[in-house]
Order: sequence, then structure tokens, then C-alpha cells
Amino acid sequence: MRLPLKSLAAALLITVSAPAFADKVTDAIGAGLKYYEEQRLAKAIGELGYAVGQISRRLAEIYEATMPPAPGGWKTQKARRQGVRGGIFSTGVIINKRYRQLDGRGSITAQLIVDNPMMQAFAAMFVNPQVAAASGFERTRVRGVSEEALIKYDPDNKRGEARLMLASRVFIKLNGSGLESEEVLKEMLQGWNYAEIKRIAEIK
Repeated sequence: MRLPLKSLAAALLITVSAPAFADKVTDAIGAGLKYYEEQRLAKAIGELGYAVGQISRRLAEIYEATMPPAPGGWKTQKARRQGVRGGIFSTGVIINKRYRQLDGRGSITAQLIVDNPMMQAFAAMFVNPQVAAASGFERTRVRGVSEEALIKYDPDNKRGEARLMLASRVFIKLNGSGLESEEVLKEMLQGWNYAEIKRIAEIK
């Protein structure tokens, strides 16, 4: 049927913003529709798959912009972005961004995971406080969200970790080593643009 495909094309176009980016996407969507009407289905899938790939990369870039800035005395390194396997039209992303202390040995990896099929596994310790406590985590409040974050710090090994889950769809994780305290993790937890994350993911 043609209607579902055209509806999909319209939905794809709604997500496009920058003109140069829109040209690539709309050209691919147009070609996909043309191939579909000609019943050249493999070609149609290829063109639409390309369009979705371009939109997914743009989505990952937008999500990356919500990640916290480097704390004072730290610097950021280039982020690594990837899609989540879930079919050709998956909207899932995984972004890893590294932060390094300028005058010290501190290192923190910030991870943002959206719409991962394994999200339920991540949610276990948020649902059951005993699971979190058994793993050494304590609960802490974060500005801008109703959910509580989890944080732990090992002073002997100078390692720490923080986690937060939003609406069972967005998982945020900070993993640090060479840390003198947990304060930098708490600061970075507060540094995410949670309002923008919710807007992008359409979380109420």
C-alpha cells in the first residue's frame, strides 16, 4: 500500500531542519517513493534506509549537545556516536564522551543511551532500592527531573559512578577514575540539559 509509505516519508521530513541536510534526506525520500511506485522495492528500501541513517546521525548530534560541559580544570574529548540496533527505522542512539582532568589523573566517561532494547535490564536497580544499595549506590536528587539518580564512590581506588534513568527510555551514566571525591560526578549530573533531552525524546 502506498499510504503507509507516504506517511512514513512525511514523518521523516518533519525531523529535518538544516537546508543542506534536508536536501540529502528529501532527495533520498523522493527517490524511495519513486522506486516504490515502480515496485523496485529493494531500491526503495535502500533510499529510505539512507534517509533514516542521515536523520539518525543528526539526532545523535542533537543529543550530544545535551551532554554536560567539562567541569573547571577538565577538558572534553571527541564523542563517539552509534545507532542502536532495532531495525532500519530505530531511533535509538548511544553516545560516549570522555572528559580528562588537566592537572591530575582524573578521567570520566559520560554515556547517553536512548531507546535501547536492553533498557529493562538497566532499570532493575532504579525499581528496587535494595538492588542499588547492594551494589553500593546511594540516591541523590538532580535539578530538573523528578527521578532520583544513583551515585557511588570508592575512596580507596578513587573510582566513582553515577546513573540516572528518565521515563525508562533514557539512561545516563558517568564512570570516573582518578577522582579525589564524588563532587565532580555530582556537578556533571547537574550539567545535562534534561529539558532538551525530554523535548527531543518527546518525554512528558
